[in-house]
Amino acid sequence: TTLFRSMACWARAMDVASDHPETFLPTTQIASESGMSLNEWRDAPRKLPQHLAAHFPANIEWPLIAVGGREFGKDDQVYWAITIEQAKRWLQARAETTTKESR
Repeated sequence: TTLFRSMACWARAMDVASDHPETFLPTTQIASESGMSLNEWRDAPRKLPQHLAAHFPANIEWPLIAVGGREFGKDDQVYWAITIEQAKRWLQARAETTTKESR
């Protein structure tokens, strides 16, 4: 489904961000390093609110921090970052999933 594809895009973006914790990466870099097209990645954040509302408690935070490039005095694209703590949790969850899948 479309929602499943969007969540897969988020997982790939979080993989990239976790390789660069607390560094704001431009949308173009997230797409490039994750192997997604620019449109695939741009589409995923549009679908996340629907997914969060359907599957999680109200007011849950997004997994990545998004800031407009203009706030950094850079080009007009969104820049994405993950905290060190969130990156650790994500990498742990990925490792546990990989371990379960290999059984």
